[in-house]
Amino acid sequence: MSKKNRHRPQVLPSQPSQPPARAAEVQTVQFVHHQGPLPPPEQLEHYNRVLPGAAERIFTLAERQAEHRRNLESTVVTGNLRAQARGQLMGAMIVMVAMVIGGFLIHEGRPTEGFVSMFVPLAAVAGLFIWGRRRQEEERNQKLRDVAQPPSQ
Repeated sequence: MSKKNRHRPQVLPSQPSQPPARAAEVQTVQFVHHQGPLPPPEQLEHYNRVLPGAAERIFTLAERQAEHRRNLESTVVTGNLRAQARGQLMGAMIVMVAMVIGGFLIHEGRPTEGFVSMFVPLAAVAGLFIWGRRRQEEERNQKLRDVAQPPSQ
């Protein structure tokens, strides 16, 4: 720079009081979530436009699936009830046989062995019963906690 230009003030173009307007781009994102066996009515209507009768087919499919699920649940519940009844019957039979054997041993002059043969099976069945009840209660409480907690995203 020369000496001449060094002391000379520079003239700056005038600046507007507001910045110039900028073009803005706005994007809108829409998230639609549907949960359930059937799509929302708008989608069913769209399916019918694309393929006539599609909505009816979707309804039939959902109805058949629901009926199948109910049949499976009924089969499982019935099977569980039968298994529990068999278990209780077998437990009762084991205890009864042990009581008879214990009574026989006591009658034959072996009271210690007789009482042990009566008490051990009875205690085992009672322990299994208590353990099963606790397990059922824990499962029930876990299901309640699962229902109370919102699903994680």
